[in-house]
Amino acid sequence: IPYGVCDGIYVGQTRRWLDTRIGEHKKDCRDEEEKCGLSKHAIQTGHRMKFEEVEILLTEKNDNGKMFLEAAKIGEFYDSINVQTDLRSISTFDCNIRNQIKGREDERGRLDQHNNVT
Repeated sequence: IPYGVCDGIYVGQTRRWLDTRIGEHKKDCRDEEEKCGLSKHAIQTGHRMKFEEVEILLTEKNDNGKMFLEAAKIGEFYDSINVQTDLRSISTFDCNIRNQIKGREDERGRLDQHNNVT
């Protein structure tokens, strides 16, 4: 969700219909409830979001996959106004994925040497 005044952008995920989630964001801003980075930024700065320019970046049915993709996308945007806690899941997933890949590479290397595969 881009902002109208600044270059800020908000990345979020939901399992509900997009219109429902956007309505919640609008209500939070209108009622001045700082429930996430979007409403917090809007309330503290007076900036307004360009809700008509909302873009779906990715789709994912799995909740863990959704959280990972959200965190990865937040990390991609320099001007993200998401709160820092939104990024916590990426480091855990990233470390786990890297360790799994490393383990598979090590195992494959041992198998290749044993089977003389080059």
